[in-house]
Amino acid sequence: EDRTAMWPVALVVVLLSFGALARAGSPEGDRQALCDIMREKNPTLWTVNHYDPCNEAQPLCNKLPHYVTCDSSGTRVVSLTLESSRMNGTMPASLGNLDMLTALDLELNYLTGLPETLSQCVALRVLIVSHNRLHDLPPVFQLPRLETVDFGYNNITGRLPDSFGNLSSLITLNIAHNNFYGPLPSSLCHLASLTKLYAQDNHFEGALSEQLPQLINLNTINLMNNSLSGELTEELLTQWSSLEILNVMYNSLSGSLPHSLGALNRLRYLLLASNNFGGTIPTELGTLVHLNTMLLGRNPLVGTVPDIFSNLTNLLDVSFYGCNLEGTIPTTICHLSQASSLNLNNNRLSGTIPSCLTSTFVSHTISLSGNELTGTLPEAVSSLTILEAADNRLTGTIPESLWFSVKTLNLGRNALTGTLPQANSTVDGPDHLFLAGNRLTGTLPTALCRALSVLLEDNLFSGTIPSCLGEARNEVVNLSRNDLSGTVPLLKTLYLSTLYFFLSRDPSAKCRNLADNHLSGAINVSAFYLPNLQSCDFSQNCFDCSAETWCMCDVHRSDCAGSPDGWPTTTIVLITIAAVIGALSLLLVALVGGAVWWRRGHAGKPRFAPLDDEQQQAI
Repeated sequence: EDRTAMWPVALVVVLLSFGALARAGSPEGDRQALCDIMREKNPTLWTVNHYDPCNEAQPLCNKLPHYVTCDSSGTRVVSLTLESSRMNGTMPASLGNLDMLTALDLELNYLTGLPETLSQCVALRVLIVSHNRLHDLPPVFQLPRLETVDFGYNNITGRLPDSFGNLSSLITLNIAHNNFYGPLPSSLCHLASLTKLYAQDNHFEGALSEQLPQLINLNTINLMNNSLSGELTEELLTQWSSLEILNVMYNSLSGSLPHSLGALNRLRYLLLASNNFGGTIPTELGTLVHLNTMLLGRNPLVGTVPDIFSNLTNLLDVSFYGCNLEGTIPTTICHLSQASSLNLNNNRLSGTIPSCLTSTFVSHTISLSGNELTGTLPEAVSSLTILEAADNRLTGTIPESLWFSVKTLNLGRNALTGTLPQANSTVDGPDHLFLAGNRLTGTLPTALCRALSVLLEDNLFSGTIPSCLGEARNEVVNLSRNDLSGTVPLLKTLYLSTLYFFLSRDPSAKCRNLADNHLSGAINVSAFYLPNLQSCDFSQNCFDCSAETWCMCDVHRSDCAGSPDGWPTTTIVLITIAAVIGALSLLLVALVGGAVWWRRGHAGKPRFAPLDDEQQQAI
């Protein structure tokens, strides 16, 4: 009898289930999904064209906003583009009603999850949920038609499941910038159609050659900033013959660079920096005529800079930074007619700087610092904007063409001599000038006043400091350990953050032990004019500390002319009294102002104002 009594209830449940399924795959189910998204996520989204999916009297696909697309029959939703819609939480379960949906874009929101019913969107081909706050992988492994999956820039944690291999139609997979760890699953080899793989900025580990073979259609692979190990084998690269972008920077890959890299004749980006690759740079790289960027820096390579550049006319960026390379700079490097950046910093290169680098080479940035280069600096052309050749053994003078063309000139810690070009205006000259640790002499040109950074310490400059330096746009100024004399100009540039004016090289200077420099007079620095000043040192000079000026910088007591004990006691007392009076004055003004405000705001008003009609109705 109990079973007989229960069968009507079971029948109702079955009928309701069939009704829900019928509604799910129908225009009514689509309407319910859009209505739930509107009500639960962001009602303001649907105000465009006065579109209201919850209004059953209005046709579902009539006057659609730009982020909803229907099919040709005008009855079913096929695309939703809801990026940057300020949606948070989990998308509603009714999203699964959209079984005709082919594209769903939820990028740049605050979503933490997608419903399990997403697996019912069996027509889905494009799913973009990047730049959200997902913690778990969405349920996509029963959607065999997916071609693009983008989960990049979320907080998904865990191992990448083998079930990714079920997505046999996948063309683009982006799982970058999450917290995946462990090896890349071997099931990825089943993704025969995969052309783009973005998995950078995760914690993947293991041997690369064992995880991604047989992906013969790959043209882009980005595995930067993981913990991958092993080698780039000849066999692996042979299977990746369609590669255009290879980025495995910031991993722990080792072994020699394979000669088969030269067989990747479509390659445009070769990014292998910051690994443990050894051996020499293969000369076969000279056959990659489509190469745009080659970054091999921070690898323990050996040998010389190869003579491979004659045919690489499309190369824009080249970096062999910190690769222990020896020998000279090959002149064929000047054949890079399109290059914008050449970085050979921190090697052991010797010989002279080829004159073609600065005369015919069109690169905007040339970095040669930290080598063993000798000889003089070549002339420059207008296209060069940054030249770095610090920490070498360069001699001679600084060519005027170099001075007037570059915007950043870093030649510190060489053996340069001579004077700086004496421009008659503050228009010409570098914006950033780093010439510390040379043997430069003469006076300081007014062109320094236009520079943002002026680092000229440890030279032999003499004369006075240009008066315009105190009113210029300088951010960092270091003139320490020179033979400057005269007074310090009034410093009131709003941008200055670091300032050093101390220590002469001359051991016979009059102010030895008091100044060891020739700078004298009052210190004309005001905290009012220098709001950004963070570091300042006027020590070991002959300043007059008894003058009616003050400085928040480091002025040692022994630096104050005529005052062996430092600041006079009367000066300290007067400054203390002035500070106390100022603080009391501010407190008095605050109390008076508060009393006036209170009287104006409460005069003539009852202590408790009665509620008006609208306020009472709201309560």
